[in-house]
Amino acid sequence: MNDTVSSISGIDHVFGSTYIENVSAASSRQGINHVNITSYSDYLLDRAKDSLVQGDLSEIYGDSNKVMTASNKDNPLKVGDTIQIAGQEVEILVYIVFWQLLL
Repeated sequence: MNDTVSSISGIDHVFGSTYIENVSAASSRQGINHVNITSYSDYLLDRAKDSLVQGDLSEIYGDSNKVMTASNKDNPLKVGDTIQIAGQEVEILVYIVFWQLLL
């Protein structure tokens, strides 16, 4: 769909995101029993460069089992932590300041 929409004259950028909250999870960091998951299109990941606090965004594109976490007062997860979701383990490699991603 992105290719179809982006081929329309006058369209500069096409991006998408999905979100699901309160997904059961376990973590190497104590006290984590759920996470909120957001998927980002490549365009939104490219925009996250200005929000980067720690890590390398290039490592989380595609199906890498590597993820990023966003800074907020209720999020204790940090770079290097692992999360198990539905039997699959992912590692946090990137830390961003989320509100800057929205600007």
